[in-house]
Amino acid sequence: MLGNIDEIVKRLKKETNNLEDIIYREKKVGKKRLYVIYNEPLVSSDKISDFIIRSLTSIGNEKVSTKKVLKLIENNI
Repeated sequence: MLGNIDEIVKRLKKETNNLEDIIYREKKVGKKRLYVIYNEPLVSSDKISDFIIRSLTSIGNEKVSTKKVLKLIENNI
């Protein structure tokens, strides 16, 4: 088992030596917390905002399954 999201993020930061190029954006979708994690020099933060964050924001506070969140992200990439 991977653990909770805080443990996963902490482990990722440790394994990447807390590089400043790795961006961790926390987002709350319904009652779920998730992180959008990306390498800033390789990915446009504007595109992350336009395609991923905006699609997650469109969900609002409705009760949402993990599968629905993943499907939204997949459809917008």
